[in-house]
Parts: sequence; C-alpha cells; structure tokens
Amino acid sequence: MKKTSIFRENERLYELLTDFCNCLSGIKRFQDAQCCINEFLSGEKARNHYEELLDLEDELHRKQHDGDLTEDDLARYRCINETLQGLPNAENFFIAQGELENIHSQIMNFIGMAIETGQIPTPEEIEELEHLSEHDHEHCDEHENCECCRS
Repeated sequence: MKKTSIFRENERLYELLTDFCNCLSGIKRFQDAQCCINEFLSGEKARNHYEELLDLEDELHRKQHDGDLTEDDLARYRCINETLQGLPNAENFFIAQGELENIHSQIMNFIGMAIETGQIPTPEEIEELEHLSEHDHEHCDEHENCECCRS
C-alpha cells in the first residue's frame, strides 16, 4: 500500500503548519539563533570543519553499530571538534544550536502529547514533561515539592 502524505490528504493542515512555521520564524530567540548559526557557517573554514565533523559523526555511528569503532577514530573526532570549537564565534554557534534544539524539543513534546492522548496538552502538562525529560535530581531547586524527585 502506497503511503500518501498527510499534507496531500489535508490541505488545511499544510496551511496551518505553514502559518506555524512563519510564526516561529518571527520569534526573536529563533531569529537570533538562526543568525548566529548562519554567521558562523558563512565562514568557509568553519563550514568546512562543521561539515567534516558531521560526516565523521555519521561514519563513526556506522562503525559503532558495526562494532568497528577504534580509538584512532575517536581521537580524529576529538581533534576536529576541538578545532571547530576554537574558531571565532564557535561558542555562540553551539549555544544557538542548543537553543534551536530546545525549541524543537518543546514543539515535538507538544505534538507528541497531542498525538498520544488525542487532546491538546495544557501549558502545565508541557512544563511537567519538559521537567521530567531534563530533570537533574541533584540540582533541583524545588526538590521538596518536586513530583519527579519524590518518585
């Protein structure tokens, strides 16, 4: 059976997600993160090192899966990663990547909860899910009142 895109089946869903993405692109923290990433990768040296690192990550993942990962592979990865982190604006680049990953995670948590429960999650449910997924019991400021720490 051929799988049809949900967006072909429901044009309204496509329109809503397009509007959502347009709205997302207007959020300052999203724009700032994109700007930092684009600025860093506009440099040829940074872009080349980053692409090399991504390619190596894929290769090492395959090697690890096949049981062929060596200490030399890891040393090569560390060397490229250290070079990349030593470039100008690298710290801002990695912070911006983390911000986009955080935004992505929040969106996926929301959608995942809606799909799993068949209901739109409340802001409190989203916060609780994020608290559980990122929770650090040792450094929890709300340790005594925290549901996660008490369980």
